[in-house]
Amino acid sequence: MQEQLGVAEAGRLFQVTLARSREICNELDVRKFVVAGDETSGAAVQVFAIKSLRYGCQIVLGVPTAMTIGEAPIALALKFGNFGTVDFF
Repeated sequence: MQEQLGVAEAGRLFQVTLARSREICNELDVRKFVVAGDETSGAAVQVFAIKSLRYGCQIVLGVPTAMTIGEAPIALALKFGNFGTVDFF
């Protein structure tokens, strides 16, 4: 996508898609997410408007569980970069 559309436009489309996915999950009352990738995790935190997290137990080295603080909490696992094992998912 980046080659065809350019980095900025591909990023914008990704953000729009992620935001729409969030809306659909909200409508279906989906409250648990696993998000993989540095930039993807950052985008998810932005789109979900996450202000603060409470970290829980560690799933694997470097990947803790997390819960948003506030009304209608969301459970998250934000998997950055090379953290986690090959069979993580």
